[in-house]
Amino acid sequence: MDEKGTLLIVDDEPLARETAQSLLWKEGYELQFAANGLEAIRAVRDHEVDVILSDVMMPDMNGFELCEHLKDHSRYKHIPIILITALDSRENLLHGFTAGADDFVSKPVRGTELRARVRSMMRIKHQYDELQNALRLREDLSEMIVHDLKNPLAGILFSAGVLNRADDVNERAQSHVGKIQKQANRLNAMIDELLMTAKMRSGKLLLGLSDFEACAFVKEVAANQAIIAETRDVRIDVDVPADRKLPLQADRNLLSRTIENLIANAIKYSDRNSRVILRVLQTEVCESLPAGIAFEVVDEGIGIPAEHHRRIFEKFEVGPDNGNDTPNFGIGLAFCKLVVDAHGGLIEVRNNEGPGTTFSIRF
Repeated sequence: MDEKGTLLIVDDEPLARETAQSLLWKEGYELQFAANGLEAIRAVRDHEVDVILSDVMMPDMNGFELCEHLKDHSRYKHIPIILITALDSRENLLHGFTAGADDFVSKPVRGTELRARVRSMMRIKHQYDELQNALRLREDLSEMIVHDLKNPLAGILFSAGVLNRADDVNERAQSHVGKIQKQANRLNAMIDELLMTAKMRSGKLLLGLSDFEACAFVKEVAANQAIIAETRDVRIDVDVPADRKLPLQADRNLLSRTIENLIANAIKYSDRNSRVILRVLQTEVCESLPAGIAFEVVDEGIGIPAEHHRRIFEKFEVGPDNGNDTPNFGIGLAFCKLVVDAHGGLIEVRNNEGPGTTFSIRF
């Protein structure tokens, strides 16, 4: 991308596009062009665009509709849009601002005014980009710290579990091993609390969306939880479609923590020598969501009473203590719901026909 920024000029009249180009070419922007709103949408999908300069009156999709479409999309809503219009009534200006326009230029276009308004929007966009880069750097640093802390902590818990089950460890030593497990569990919960705090601003989660493949993703998540499962003699089975890949756009780190939390919760309430199934599948259209992807965590444990299903996501807890010493990883089902809600998804729980419970996340 050009250092000065990329400007997309949208107008169905070739002469109008040439006029805008002649007024702006000395500014040093990288100029791109679209003949209508639909072409503009394709352009922002294919290229990094800093500011959009668009005519209002265009066929197929006018400037107002273009604003509404882009501002409704999380990936494009931060691109400033300047509308060029001969409609100078207060009603039309209000319509434009309601649609999401950031500024207006009136026809006939004056070069000095146009250049000043484009410069202003470029400055705002670059400041926004710098802020986002700083936030991403801080989040990446948080992720690195969490990752570095979790790996040795998982090893401590695994070794403590092995010692706790060993026949040649006396009662006093087993007591100390139990204390190690409990304190390591507390430390793990603190790490996850730090992760969530780093991801939250004003009570809302900040999503760092990326594109990845869901089947490979769940295999990685399951592998990361294998050590925890071994401490309870629980097996994690992964069930994914064998004949296709399932692309997904989400915050990979937050979604990973969410599914890890559900797996750890399933392990906690599973009997020894049972299994937990991590499943990903393609879903059909339902009443509340379009066709998409679902993740399921299925256990063979004690189950959850049906009367608790509705309120189980409202508290930072995973349910009553079942008396075992299994580490309770994650920060509760309320965090899972917070993450899923931030993605516009749906999280549910249901009892299995046999023993156990199924938690499902749908996007």
